Amino acid sequence: ILPGCSYLDIFEIAETAWGQMGVAKKWLPFIEDNSDYFLLSQTGEVKYWSHNGNTNEKWPNFAMWFQQVCMERR
Repeated sequence: ILPGCSYLDIFEIAETAWGQMGVAKKWLPFIEDNSDYFLLSQTGEVKYWSHNGNTNEKWPNFAMWFQQVCMERR
């Protein structure tokens, strides 16, 4: 989320995801890794988006995503 810090620059992440990777603008990309993204909706849902296309991986809210992906590493 730090401007000018490439992999932490949410503005750069979003611009690339929306403009070059085809991520729908209704989703806010907040993490990028090797052209894969974690996206946040306006309702708080989190979704994983692969550079190979859409996936079915999603979480109902940020807290559940954080617990499963960051804490439990699933």
